Order: sequence, then C-alpha cells, then structure tokens
Amino acid sequence: MKQYSKEELQGKYVVAFDTMCGGWECVHGGVPGEPYLYESEAEAQVDCEEENGDFVIPAEEYVHGRTLTYGKDGFVISGTPLCKDYE
Repeated sequence: MKQYSKEELQGKYVVAFDTMCGGWECVHGGVPGEPYLYESEAEAQVDCEEENGDFVIPAEEYVHGRTLTYGKDGFVISGTPLCKDYE
C-alpha cells in the first residue's frame, strides 16, 4: 500500500470497516489494493453503510490493518498508516 504525505491527504476521507482478525480495511479505488480517497466527508458518507459497521475517517488518520492488542503493560496499536507522517 502506498503511503502519502500529510499534505496529499489533507481534506480527504476514507470509508473504513473493522474486521475481527485483520483489523481495519477500507473501500478500494481504481488501483488494486489502494484505498479510495474521497474528496469530502459528505462524499464519503454517501458510500458509508453504518448498519454494516462502516465508518468515515480522515485519510490522514487511517491505519490499514489497525489492531489493538492488550497486554500486561497496556495496549499496543499496530498496522500500516496511510500517512507516512502519522503521529
């Protein structure tokens, strides 16, 4: 999956959903394996099926395969950020 700069993702949105084993996934665009980047939150909401567990998130906050693992020292979030400048 290609990573983008924060500037490239600013103002863009992703329709994502959580899977039990694989973590976060998203709606893909014309390039196989690449997320579809919506130009606005309103545009993303049109394709979002909340009753199926979809949610809209700013593209710079999307983490592909995001999982949360609890351990004795707290929790760890893992996955591949879409934004290479992810904080």
